[in-house]
Amino acid sequence: MVIQINFEEFDLELGYDTLTIGDGGEVGDPKTILQVLTGSFVPDLIVSMTNQMWLHLQSDEKIDKESCGDPGTPLYGMREGDGFSNGDVLRFECQFGFELIGEKTISCQNNNQWSANIPICIFPCLSNFTAPMGTVLSPDYPEGYGNNMNCVWLILSEPGSRIHLAFNDFDLEAPYDILTLKDGETLDSSVIGRFTGAEVPSHLTSNSHILRMEFQADHSMSGRGFNITYSTFGHNECPDPGIPLNARRFGDSFQLGSSISIICEDGFIKTQGAETITCELKGGKVMWSGPIPKCEAPCGGHFSAPSGVILSPGWPGYYKDSLNCEWVIEAEQGRSIKITFEKFQTELNCDFLELHDGPNLLSPLIGSFNGTQVPQFLFSSGNHLYMLFTTDNSRSNSGFKILYESVTVDAYSCLDPGIPVNGLRYGQDFSIGSTVSFGCDSGYRLSHEEPLVCEKNHWWSHPLPTCDALCGGDVRGPGGTILSPGYPEVYPSSLNCTWTVEVSHGKGVQFTFNTFHLEDHHDYLLITENGSFVYPLARLTGAELPLPINAGLYGNFKAQLRFISDFSISYDGFNITFSEYTLEPCDDPGVPHYGRRNGYSFGIGDTLSFSCSMGYRLEGVPEIICLGGGRRRWSAPLPSA
Repeated sequence: MVIQINFEEFDLELGYDTLTIGDGGEVGDPKTILQVLTGSFVPDLIVSMTNQMWLHLQSDEKIDKESCGDPGTPLYGMREGDGFSNGDVLRFECQFGFELIGEKTISCQNNNQWSANIPICIFPCLSNFTAPMGTVLSPDYPEGYGNNMNCVWLILSEPGSRIHLAFNDFDLEAPYDILTLKDGETLDSSVIGRFTGAEVPSHLTSNSHILRMEFQADHSMSGRGFNITYSTFGHNECPDPGIPLNARRFGDSFQLGSSISIICEDGFIKTQGAETITCELKGGKVMWSGPIPKCEAPCGGHFSAPSGVILSPGWPGYYKDSLNCEWVIEAEQGRSIKITFEKFQTELNCDFLELHDGPNLLSPLIGSFNGTQVPQFLFSSGNHLYMLFTTDNSRSNSGFKILYESVTVDAYSCLDPGIPVNGLRYGQDFSIGSTVSFGCDSGYRLSHEEPLVCEKNHWWSHPLPTCDALCGGDVRGPGGTILSPGYPEVYPSSLNCTWTVEVSHGKGVQFTFNTFHLEDHHDYLLITENGSFVYPLARLTGAELPLPINAGLYGNFKAQLRFISDFSISYDGFNITFSEYTLEPCDDPGVPHYGRRNGYSFGIGDTLSFSCSMGYRLEGVPEIICLGGGRRRWSAPLPSA
């Protein structure tokens, strides 16, 4: 048996404190020292040659690392001071309207620990607001307000003015946790709004110069809470309507008789209100002529402009479940349509975007896409392009942002076929009769290797291939990459994948982990160097990035990896690179007196044979082999003549 030492952390005073590691023998024996380590660099894997190792840590009398480290700054707080050495003092205070809980000052002590934790800034549960504008937050927003809350806030403005509320975020446990708004100072003032759940309320305006806010939460679950901005305004003006999401506002005067206009950003349409609203007098009250417009990404549409933007419904938020959205893009006769994917992320294997080369679903399919793997761009062959977005009734994602434009078709060439995601293209000539071929980045495999030919009908002979991270396979060579299936997407469930890695004769293989995230305990990666997974070299799971692992010590020049995932939760998987390294050879065994040796290589697996000079007889085995393992040795002693 041999011993392996993996270092997860390492931090010694450089040049003064050392860790000495020896292989067998007595502690401190200079003949057995493997390494002397110092500084902050995490050492590589160390493997013993025997079944015993010793470690000796030596430090001097002085510690040079006299620092407590950066403790951070409280959320909604400020910090005075930027020194973290012994004796330094930091002072904290909270933003206006927040209360500081904890120590206002902390100091770095000689034991390299701060004298106290940093304080926190909380929004008080009972408070009056007299500033002309400000923010009201639920306690501990956005971390959750807790249970058994009974909070009251009063917003007090000048007599003759009113108060306007804009809800920036809202998430309460429905129907048990409630925010009630009252038009006045007292408990029995008239209610002008009562809200619960996760739907963000519309803007709200008081009728008087005092607004009472009451928040009650029960004894059980809590939501994220709320973030509300308030502002006060005069008797002859309308409240600031704000700027809607995904829109631009023109006009900054809110006086009686003034108007403002709202224009939606590209890709969004107006789903509520008029484009222009006017501050006017209605029933003795000064108010806007209509609700503030709302700009949203539509579920489908017909586009005939020479260029534009198509967004998934709900953009830039997540799209909804159970969608079936159809878009048709129409260009002028004789032109084609170019699609560029600026953003794309849908639920893998569940929510799909189909593109068809024509005006409807029966037109030829160009491609069906899900997850994050999309080409850079696509072209239609004619002046119509049909898009269909379907989602299931479970999880959703951020969706897509697609740019389109009409382009002129060259009569003597095909359109640019694009480049596969995680791939590359060989050839830039797209004229009729030309060919282009493709390759993949390390770790990916091409779906088909046949080159694409630009045919006389201006179409390529095959669809653009894809570069896929597959489940298992044989990998040979001095280096390469192994990826979890579907990488960088989350890997599928119920996998059983085996990769065999073979390097050159006399070499070992080192695995370096670039990314690693599996479902802890349930999904795991096994690594072995002897073909058996019963007692693997390593069993890896969870999200901690493993240290490099060496395999192939026993001279089979192969290593195997097996990835198992269960039927439930999946994560991002792994990206592992491997490289070969030279294994330590056996010592030169010499040549028998009055004998001859056939062979000059002493690497693992190499064979030497012996014979005697005329008149002598060989004592011992005629052939020996260099064996692998922790300590290199020959299979038998050198024979004699």
